[in-house]
Amino acid sequence: MTWLDWPIFRHPVLVHMPVAVALLLPWALMASQRPGRGIKPWWVTCRYLGWMGFLFSLAAAASGVVAAWSQGLLAPGAWLGLDHPVLRIHQAAALASLPLGVFTLRLMFRRREEHLGLGFLPLFTGLLWCAALLTAGWYGARLHRNPVAPPIAQEAPVAPVPAPAAPATPGLAAPDLAWVLDPTALEPLDAEPRRSGPHGNRWVRVWATPEAAAAYRAGAPLPEGGRVVMSTLEDRWGRPGFELGPSYGLERQNGELRFTLHWSRVPEAKRAEVGGADRAVWTGDAPGLAACRTCHAGGFAPARDRSAWGIPKPKPKLTGTPAG
Repeated sequence: MTWLDWPIFRHPVLVHMPVAVALLLPWALMASQRPGRGIKPWWVTCRYLGWMGFLFSLAAAASGVVAAWSQGLLAPGAWLGLDHPVLRIHQAAALASLPLGVFTLRLMFRRREEHLGLGFLPLFTGLLWCAALLTAGWYGARLHRNPVAPPIAQEAPVAPVPAPAAPATPGLAAPDLAWVLDPTALEPLDAEPRRSGPHGNRWVRVWATPEAAAAYRAGAPLPEGGRVVMSTLEDRWGRPGFELGPSYGLERQNGELRFTLHWSRVPEAKRAEVGGADRAVWTGDAPGLAACRTCHAGGFAPARDRSAWGIPKPKPKLTGTPAG
């Protein structure tokens, strides 16, 4: 929240006190007109209400100007809005209430005999002051129900900023990553995750298109158009954890093997593996895929090099008393 937000949000709250004073002060002023003993407490009541109304009127007026500046209803440095009748009357009544409040307070504090009332002048100016406060509150409520369209924004509309173009990926102008992001649409080649040392000791699972799955099982080269995805999970205490690791993609297009790595959210402890980035998308000739191109230059890894390290089975707990 900036320093402008506080007066903007507090302006509708601050105006409640002057309106409340405008509703209560006339009754106290009329009660203070009676001469005689016991009239002085009504003096104190009128003066207290007067001070509260005036101080909160100052705060409401200041916050209203700042709010109008921030919302574009007033030009920077301007004090009056003359383009809208409701806003103009609201401001005029609020400004008129300030000198009326000062004059009423001055009359309330003039020297009087303790058995006399406050007099007609405080009553007259006080009623005018309350009328100005109620007028400002009434037109302020109309502004709140029907906000004024900011004239400044209409005169000088801000052109929308075009979205930045996606950076070009080396090797592929517009890589198709849907098959890497959703490998469950492919055929699973592993019944459960297995731990792979060459892939950062992560738990991996391989998925493939039908033609690639047959070649994978037979140890044959990846056929044209075939795709293979390896999804990974980070290790947690010797078992698959809940943090997603990178997804690796391998496909053959036009006789050429193409590699893809997608890691949508890199844990902070693992960011050194991708040069400190919090997200990694590598395709084509990206330098980060050099190790993939070296290990899989011929396509699939040989069957003898594939990890068979499955999830350790829990040891059964012995129950009861052993015989003996």
